[in-house]
Amino acid sequence: MSHLRYPVAISIVGLTTLSVRAQGPDLIGYWHNWNDASAPYIQLDQVDSRYSIIEVAFAEPQVGTTYDMSFTPSGTDAATFAAQVGTLHAQGRKVLISIGGANATVQLNSDVQRDQFVASMLSIINTFGFDGIDIDLE
Repeated sequence: MSHLRYPVAISIVGLTTLSVRAQGPDLIGYWHNWNDASAPYIQLDQVDSRYSIIEVAFAEPQVGTTYDMSFTPSGTDAATFAAQVGTLHAQGRKVLISIGGANATVQLNSDVQRDQFVASMLSIINTFGFDGIDIDLE
């Protein structure tokens, strides 16, 4: 998979990650794709403007696989979500799709599985306009 054209961010749980760019440091944060009583769902385009890189949690393997990834926006339809990604891009912000999380095991045990993983991730990236992927394997 050394041929990926997309940036990859690796997150380590419990650490704050900042990267430096010409205009100053980026503020990176996860946006969760579910509703939780302690952290209610907000629309993606309502993320605080101080976050310059938003990592969308999570793309996960489809049921019965560890390599065929899927992502479905929870609080809105796919077209609206893609438009929200576009709104963030217009503001000069980056939006990454995060893979994994506490509930997902990603495992590639063959070339066929690797190829399906790459194809499914490229489909998700292209469908929603993500700038790349974040790897959050726990």
